[in-house]
Amino acid sequence: MDKGKGSFGLKDHLFCGSTFWLVSSLYITILTLTQFYLNVYFGGLNAGDRLLAIRMAAWYNFSFFLIIALVVTLVFSLLYKSFKPLRGRFYRLYLLVFLFVCFLIQSNQLLKFRIFGSPKDPKFLAAAIILLGIAYLFLLLSSKLILKLFASLGLIMLAVFLTVMIIPPLLGAGSSLEAVAHRSDRPNILILSIDTLRGDHCSFNGYFRKTTPNLDEVAREAAVFSNAFSCSPITLPSLGSIMTGKYPQNHGARDNLNYLLSEKNLTLAEILKEQGYSTAAVVANRVIRSTRKLDQGFDYYGESFVYDQLSYLIPGLLAYKFSVEKLRLENLWHWKLGAGYCTDLAVRWLKKHHRERFFLWIHYMDPHCPYNPPKVFADEFKVTGKTWFTDNFTYADFNLIYENLPPKEEEIEWIHRLYDGEILYADYEIGQFLETFESLGLLENTIIIFTADHGEGLADEHYWYGGHTHLIFSEDINVPLFIRFPDQRFKGVVNTTLSNIDIFTTVLDILGILDEYAERIDAVSFLPLIQRTEEKNPAAIFAESGERFAFDPRRIEAIKGGGENPYKLIPGEKRSLTKEVGLEVLNEKKLRAVIDADWKLMYTPAYQEAEHFELYNLREDPDELVDFSARYPREFARLKELLLSWVSGDTVTAYAESIEISRGEIEALKALGYIQ
Repeated sequence: MDKGKGSFGLKDHLFCGSTFWLVSSLYITILTLTQFYLNVYFGGLNAGDRLLAIRMAAWYNFSFFLIIALVVTLVFSLLYKSFKPLRGRFYRLYLLVFLFVCFLIQSNQLLKFRIFGSPKDPKFLAAAIILLGIAYLFLLLSSKLILKLFASLGLIMLAVFLTVMIIPPLLGAGSSLEAVAHRSDRPNILILSIDTLRGDHCSFNGYFRKTTPNLDEVAREAAVFSNAFSCSPITLPSLGSIMTGKYPQNHGARDNLNYLLSEKNLTLAEILKEQGYSTAAVVANRVIRSTRKLDQGFDYYGESFVYDQLSYLIPGLLAYKFSVEKLRLENLWHWKLGAGYCTDLAVRWLKKHHRERFFLWIHYMDPHCPYNPPKVFADEFKVTGKTWFTDNFTYADFNLIYENLPPKEEEIEWIHRLYDGEILYADYEIGQFLETFESLGLLENTIIIFTADHGEGLADEHYWYGGHTHLIFSEDINVPLFIRFPDQRFKGVVNTTLSNIDIFTTVLDILGILDEYAERIDAVSFLPLIQRTEEKNPAAIFAESGERFAFDPRRIEAIKGGGENPYKLIPGEKRSLTKEVGLEVLNEKKLRAVIDADWKLMYTPAYQEAEHFELYNLREDPDELVDFSARYPREFARLKELLLSWVSGDTVTAYAESIEISRGEIEALKALGYIQ
């Protein structure tokens, strides 16, 4: 075809376009998956999830190059008569065009490896040229092989390949076959949780913006707990407590960094698996990936953050995103964030196992920082243009918020609107999941529990603090919580104070098996509160901060005085992230609190200074701005004794286990803000 200067017909154009579409797409997909394998724990996925990742990369890359191939083929076929000297070399022109596109893509991906400082780096240029040569050889040899072996079948191949590729990748084959149905009178258990969600920003709790319309529908048929608190403002300790019924000091996972959930703990999934349940989890936060051992007892543990990360490595998907943003078509197609992939994996598992009795836990990542909701959800709350928050503050660098004190009122308002847009997006994805759930007839035999791991400071209250992990005020640990029974026999608002660790105990109580495990746990069941068989307040609950160092008085005074950045006041050795000082500081510097009915006592251990206590009345002062210690000395003394007794039991527990963190995971934790 490339020889001589004979005619080059439409069939030849179509064949050249389809040939280079196939080989270019294949080459870029191989490049994408290679980078994915090197950076995003591809080896840790099960067979079904690996196939899903491959199909996802192939789908977007092949469809993207198909558009390029159609455009190039159309242009070349129209301009064919104008290039008489090149008529016999159009095959090479196709090769050059696709080689150029591949070069641009692989150069961009090469920079993502962060090995080279900039495109001007001589090493980068050398590596780019080498990859260009590899791409040239791959395209040339592959295309010639196709031309030689399948010239007469080119269009048939194209049709077959298109037929295969138009199958949506998220319908990919799983790792297990359809299970044999087996039901009993016991209900399914569905736990939905959202990362970093404040209870007072949910519309079913009375928030003025409609942030949770889909969850509102479920909450209307549920028992809603308005005074639920997390035991920790950090993900791994809090979710570890939900899954074990123990406070972090007893299950051992004290922080997101280095720690894992010891296998000495008995988890909710392990218990339900023993009871005959199929168990599955889909999680969007990498700090609870399977290496952190929260997967104990789960038959399937899907890590949706992997696909979120992969999406930024797929050139075809990035091209769609760029095009949609430039053409302002976000209302027609929005970039799928972590919540979308979380829903996809959960639906995929559910469709295979909905005939079984199951325990399914889904943990969504949005609205975790950075606050960047898809445009259609940001527009709902009139978030437009650039904002101070997105320009000057990311969760990966807390210091920046203290370099601009105090924030302006409009800046705080933007933060709240962006955050609410994130909540709305997470709620939308939960709504998508619940549609499938209802269509499978599962609402009639499923207990649905909804909660969050912790809250979020939004720079509007205590010390203009943004983010979480450092403090344990209500905005940091007050979480949404409701439980919906299939027959809706218990619904309404329950104002009693309780802890998220009580979810564990309540599930066992509902199933009638609590007595078998009650002695091993800290939690109590809130089922009697729902049944109205117990009017008195349950036992006092406790909470602790999750940071390596706490807000001691020097830092607080520095913030109030607008002086030196408070983070710089902590001695260097106390800011170390090493395991050796980490355990010491965790026990020495954590903030602690006890909450009993309307009273909350907060304890701040100071560095080489006196201990500090503050007593709050959550009914009279819900914003926790007034210290009632002097006004109510008896209440203060009672709670102080209770709190210090709890703190005295905090030692480096035998359950505490740590792991070495890879360089790649450290970078990922920095991006999430867990490491400065």
